[in-house]
Amino acid sequence: MWYVYLLIWFLGGMWLAHPLRAQNNLLPLEALEEVKFFTNLDEALEKPDEVFALQLRNQGLENVPREIEKFKNLQYLDLALNPIQQLPKELFGLRNLQVLDLWGAQLQSLPPQLKDLLNLRLLYLDYNQLMRLPEEIGQLKKLEVLDLAGNQLQSLPVQLGNLSNLQVLGLKQNQLVKLPQRLDSLDRLRVLDLEANQLQSLSPGLAQLKSLEYLYLSHNLLEDFPAEIGQLSQLRFLFLEHNQIKRVPADLPDMPRLEVLQMGDNQLKSLPLGLCNLRSLPVLGLKNNLLETLPAEMRQMQALKTLLLENTRLESFPMVLLELENSSCLACAIISSKHCHPKSKA
Repeated sequence: MWYVYLLIWFLGGMWLAHPLRAQNNLLPLEALEEVKFFTNLDEALEKPDEVFALQLRNQGLENVPREIEKFKNLQYLDLALNPIQQLPKELFGLRNLQVLDLWGAQLQSLPPQLKDLLNLRLLYLDYNQLMRLPEEIGQLKKLEVLDLAGNQLQSLPVQLGNLSNLQVLGLKQNQLVKLPQRLDSLDRLRVLDLEANQLQSLSPGLAQLKSLEYLYLSHNLLEDFPAEIGQLSQLRFLFLEHNQIKRVPADLPDMPRLEVLQMGDNQLKSLPLGLCNLRSLPVLGLKNNLLETLPAEMRQMQALKTLLLENTRLESFPMVLLELENSSCLACAIISSKHCHPKSKA
């Protein structure tokens, strides 16, 4: 799961700079990667106090073993790809648990006792059958990664805003029609994945996510470029493909940290002047739109290195591209080779 690698990348520097001593037997997450991973329950039960990581992935388990409560030092539990429908009370006595992976199980609900896992930092619930979340999930104050992709969520509890340490929130492939209230409380959030939902607009609180670096909004029902995005000063990657976007705010500010903006497969008939304000943007994807021309204002985008324009209605090479410092034959070829007449390289 790619969220794991992002988290390690985000937090790894902090771990190395400030090594943590085990407190209450808790290990730093990178140290958990070095301990023995038990993959056999019977073997683990022989020395339960020595079990820090238990990996029972894809073992055909229909229930979480009741013996799980014997592993008082357990900090990593992988139960992914088992047909588990319910979580037993014994699981919630594992007060040292930091990583819980239930990806690809068959959970339809979560009990309120989830709140008892006070040291939980990474929680993977992606590709289950969840229709709602308990309010108590907001009490997991140490949670840094919450992956809920591929469920059936139509709404989220406001208590989600209490997760003040959350850095990665995965909500891809759900049925969300709006964002939760108090989203603005997640001021450490760096990754927000809302791809493949039913969002028609975003909440104003999104603008307060000042740490956000990755925002995935592809395959939704957006008709306008969300104005709130312009206030995300740390945003680096923005994905808006496969929406119904026709308009972009004319006063969209330059977003100096933005590296990639993908807006392919929308309904843009002309390049909005607001996008021309993105003077620092290196990569812009506009394929499969209805573009017929590019505005002269595009000459402001001097940082642009890659422009994706496949399957648009451009009938000739846009000469304004020749005024960009980074224009090259390679960049032009992505439009159509028959229209490529860039200035030759020195």
